[in-house]
Amino acid sequence: MTTDLQFMWKYWDEKFDKYSKDISKLKERSDYICLSDVSPEYVEDYLYRVLKQQYENVTFGMFLHRWCIHIPVQNEIIIAILGFPKKNTICEACIDLCILNTERDIGVYQDIEDVNDILLMCKKIMENSSTDIYIFHKERLENQKKIRLHTMARSLIEAYSNKLLEKLGYKLNLFNLESSTLIKIEKTNGAMVELEIQYDNYLKTPELIKESINSLEMIDKFLS
Repeated sequence: MTTDLQFMWKYWDEKFDKYSKDISKLKERSDYICLSDVSPEYVEDYLYRVLKQQYENVTFGMFLHRWCIHIPVQNEIIIAILGFPKKNTICEACIDLCILNTERDIGVYQDIEDVNDILLMCKKIMENSSTDIYIFHKERLENQKKIRLHTMARSLIEAYSNKLLEKLGYKLNLFNLESSTLIKIEKTNGAMVELEIQYDNYLKTPELIKESINSLEMIDKFLS
């Protein structure tokens, strides 16, 4: 089961991967200019100046020991660019470009080689923001519903299994997997059967457990 945070990271990592491939193609062109040194300006001053000319409500601040430039994208989604202060080159500044969601990192773009890497990535995010963020929220809601369903299913499977099997004197072991619960049902004499119930199929838990008990009894009778 993918947690909400894992989903968000996966979604934006895939976007960064797609956009970085597009940027790599642009960088292969003969007219591409690599700008890794912005002397005599510092990297943060150069980026802040250029980004303010391109986007609205760009802000500058400090976070721990790094400078941080925020660019609002849409709703609560923000581009955050961070680096070490008073450096003239991208390499020295060690820049990360992150996607934030209400102040939490949900994606990061690293291995940035020059200023144009940053500007092009911001452009890609902005140009595709309407579609990307719509799909992001839609798929996130679907994942959250799945999380709730799986959590409820896991609890119900566990509750029913414990109630029925322990009452009948069977030994029970439950193992929660990503999309199912594995149940090991064992008799006192060591005879055992395994049953895997998919969370999407949790309503059939009583029926499946009864079938497994019948199978276990048949195996035990055959072996005795």
